[in-house]
Amino acid sequence: PLEYFFGRHLGGETMLIFMVLFVYGCMSPITSYFTLLIFGLLAMGFRNQFIFCYPIANDSGGTLYLSFVKIMIICIIIAEIVLAGVLGLKLAPIALGLIVPLIIITFLFQSYLNKKHYYVTRFLPTEDCGRVDRKNEEEGMTLDFLKEAYLQPALKTKSALPENYGEIDGKVAAPVDVQDDEEAVAQ
Repeated sequence: PLEYFFGRHLGGETMLIFMVLFVYGCMSPITSYFTLLIFGLLAMGFRNQFIFCYPIANDSGGTLYLSFVKIMIICIIIAEIVLAGVLGLKLAPIALGLIVPLIIITFLFQSYLNKKHYYVTRFLPTEDCGRVDRKNEEEGMTLDFLKEAYLQPALKTKSALPENYGEIDGKVAAPVDVQDDEEAVAQ
C-alpha cells in the first residue's frame, strides 16, 4: 500500500473522539468507557497495519506529537468552557467559580507551550550541533564529567563473561568472514 498520512486519515477522527471525551466525560462518565473501547480497538487495528502494512517513509520524528499536544490543549479549553456554560445554566455559582481558575491555568499552560525558545531546537540541524561541539572541544571545553553520569545502575557494571567465552569444543572460534560466506553461497 501507499504511505499512510496520519494527519489526513487519522487526525480528524481522533480529534473528534477526544473532543467528545473531554466535553462529555465529566457530565456523563459512561462516555469514558466507550472512548476507551474505541481507542482499544483502534490501537489493535492500526498497530497491526503500521507494523506489517505501511512503510515508514513519512515518519516525522515527533513533530506530529507537538502539533497533537497543542490541538489537545485547545480541545481541553473548549471542553472547560462548555462545562462552565453547563454549570452556569444549572445555576451552580460555586462550581462555576471553581472552574474559572482551571480555565485560566489551562490558558497559561498553552502560552507556556507556545514560547518561542522551543522553536529554536526544532529546526537546528545535527551538522550544526556537531560543528559547535567540535569547536567547543578545540577551545578546551570538555564534557568528561557527563560521561557516565546518566547511566542506569544496571548498565554501570560490565557484564562478566565466562572464561570459555568464544570457544567451541575447546578451540577458539574464528571470526566469520563475509567474503567466504558470499563465495560459499555463489558455489
